[in-house]
Amino acid sequence: MKRFLGSVTLIALSGWMLSSAHAATFGPTPYLSVNDSPFASLPFGIFRLENFEDGLLNLPGTSVNAGAIVANPSGATDSVDSDDGAIDGFGQGGHSLYSNNSGAALANFTFTFDAGVLGGLPVYAGIVWTDVGFVTSGNNFAGPVTAEAFDSANLLIGTIGPILLGGDGTVNGSTAEDRFFGFSNVSGISRLVISMSNSTDWEVDHLQYLILVPEPASVTLMVGMVFGAVVWRRRRAR
Repeated sequence: MKRFLGSVTLIALSGWMLSSAHAATFGPTPYLSVNDSPFASLPFGIFRLENFEDGLLNLPGTSVNAGAIVANPSGATDSVDSDDGAIDGFGQGGHSLYSNNSGAALANFTFTFDAGVLGGLPVYAGIVWTDVGFVTSGNNFAGPVTAEAFDSANLLIGTIGPILLGGDGTVNGSTAEDRFFGFSNVSGISRLVISMSNSTDWEVDHLQYLILVPEPASVTLMVGMVFGAVVWRRRRAR
């Protein structure tokens, strides 16, 4: 299995029709590799994935709140299972985004998308929750997880949770509890927030989004214009 480094981009040009619903939520669902993403196989748009495997968050047009760090491979790291090259029940050999016990500010990861950089806001966005360690209430290694998405006017698009996740009794990279949270919105997603109310010792991975591309008619027009220019130049050369 190929190991991806950093962010991955997949492009498909087959129209840009979204679901007839204005907005929708996805998950939480089990997630061991990008093949478990409900967005990666959509037949339109540009799908981008940040797996942190180059040690950075460098997904175009994306930022996260201060204090988050990329965790390197270790016995306590819980990356998405496939990121170390094999689906074997452990994510210790990959990277993840870690809250680093950074205080109340890192009870959530807030991902902000820049429409100016991207040429528009994502219409699909998601994140994978992978693990929690020490908590401020309840039992260690478990806690309530909530995900939210907001539009360009900072209005709430949807909420998933709180959902109790964890409970495997370990921080040693086990992946059976990893869960995907995602959203869609035809007018765009400006922020994606995932939070735990009882911990600043937890991890996420596989940040992803999909942005739209021009309609097929527009693509056909552009191709026709290029072809016409080539023909015109050849005739002029003769």
